[in-house]
Amino acid sequence: MSLSSVRIRPDDQYKAEVVVFLTTLSANAQEFSGSKRAQDLLEIKRVHFKRVDFNSDASAAQGPDEQRLVTQFADKVMLQRRSLVSSDIKSRRAVLPSQIKKQKGAIRKARTAIVQESFLPSVFVDGVNIGDASDLQSLEDDGRLDRFLRREACPSCGTTRQAGATTRQTPSKQLGFCTPCGQRFQVFLPDSQTFEKAVELAQQWQKQQVTAEYEQRRRASLMKGLPPPGPPVLEEPEPVAPPAGAVQEEEEEPQKPPPPEPVQPAPDPVPAKKKSCCAVS
Repeated sequence: MSLSSVRIRPDDQYKAEVVVFLTTLSANAQEFSGSKRAQDLLEIKRVHFKRVDFNSDASAAQGPDEQRLVTQFADKVMLQRRSLVSSDIKSRRAVLPSQIKKQKGAIRKARTAIVQESFLPSVFVDGVNIGDASDLQSLEDDGRLDRFLRREACPSCGTTRQAGATTRQTPSKQLGFCTPCGQRFQVFLPDSQTFEKAVELAQQWQKQQVTAEYEQRRRASLMKGLPPPGPPVLEEPEPVAPPAGAVQEEEEEPQKPPPPEPVQPAPDPVPAKKKSCCAVS
């Protein structure tokens, strides 16, 4: 995860894992613009999402988990395209002999259109594909996207999810599945591009911006012959909330020393009795 990829501190209320398959290659304008729109929408909402870039130049710099996802997703897309092509060919076989030449041309065009169809960006929420940038915007307009991101509703059928998957650290085995539709939830990148790392990168980027603005003001003051401005004031970072259900250790209060015992005054000495001179011996 590069420093330039995270600029805004993500919001802690969104617990679901969001993975965006995208491309930073501008050769395909439709996929490039769609990838940018999907990222902009999630950044405006301050959603922590994980990027998987299909650009060959950028994918080489990604981790092994991201490269594995690129291979698996590309193979899945190719299988879907082959099934679409084969089903389209089967539907066109029952034709008259005089129409075979026309049907061959139509099959060739259909095959080309399916192969060239864009499949990026693709947004996954807890392992469920919710569509591209247009579908993401539709869910946001309908008000359903927030429920998916907070793990309150199933991204596949929209029904209320069972309790128990409300923390970000919940592994795939404990996410379970949706009872009405049978959709199983999973986490693609449990140890990569974590929320804590995104918060750290956002704070670093903010410091760089404040420092760069201060340098610009300092240079402008020197050029005008004015005294340089004061040092930049950095905002204190917001503390990261601990995961729900975590046992927080209570800080032990320092023990106060016991109060000193009151000193009791010594008793007055009893005066000795004097012998009387008239006493009979």
